[in-house]
Amino acid sequence: MKSNLKRCLMALAFVVVSALSFAQTKIITHVVASGETLETIAQRYNTTVETLTAINPDAAEAIYVGMEVKIPVTVVESVPETVTEETVVTEPENTVAPEAVSTSTEENLTRWDVAYRLAAGYLTKPSGLELQASIGAKYVPIKQVYVALMAGYMFSDQFKSNTYEADFVTIPLEIGGHFKLPNAHYISPYIGFDFNICVHASFNLDTKGMDSDTKKYLKDYYKELDKDLRGKLCADFRLGVKYSLNSNAALGVSMVIPMNDNQKGLVSSSVYPEICIDTCF
Repeated sequence: MKSNLKRCLMALAFVVVSALSFAQTKIITHVVASGETLETIAQRYNTTVETLTAINPDAAEAIYVGMEVKIPVTVVESVPETVTEETVVTEPENTVAPEAVSTSTEENLTRWDVAYRLAAGYLTKPSGLELQASIGAKYVPIKQVYVALMAGYMFSDQFKSNTYEADFVTIPLEIGGHFKLPNAHYISPYIGFDFNICVHASFNLDTKGMDSDTKKYLKDYYKELDKDLRGKLCADFRLGVKYSLNSNAALGVSMVIPMNDNQKGLVSSSVYPEICIDTCF
């Protein structure tokens, strides 16, 4: 009799505790970080890709860095109750503690990425071509702001006769922001500074009609001039905007403004347009 009464009391205690515990489904927001896929996000939150795409239709086609993905989670909350017998409450699957929910978005706001950049500009005065390739680091201190510092190679060729073509070591610095568009892509206005150190310069000299002595004199003269130009610092300022193609790439256009006489002489003396493709991992 006592044994049956004890079992009844334990069963009653379990029912009371179960009634006081309830599961509530909540929707949290996860910001996609570099390298993440729908599969890894679903695995992290103990859900399925089908569930994520049902709530986030845009994610069915592609996801990208910075994209906000809505995730359903079940949060188990219990009302403290004193029970004379030991009671074990098993949490169901697909459960995330409230503390984890509050930090899931913040952990992806600050991050470092490896950045690559390819750019081409059309020089206006004098007409010519500017090419640039660089690699560096991209830092995202807060959700909508980034800072990138890179280093690489730049080449400029002024097409007209009696003008320069030159090679540079370039150090681009860029600061910009990310703003989400209705189509789930991002637009990123930015400003930048390029510090270009000349490592070689040659003069596109028109020697037609010159005698051999004059040609030799000018060849020796510009050879010495090349030595003088090596190490010269050129600087420019750029103002542009980029459009995200996917989670890791963006297409940009900018206007480049020369900042000193070296830049005006060896690259372009006036403002010129430039297009670029940026990627990060």
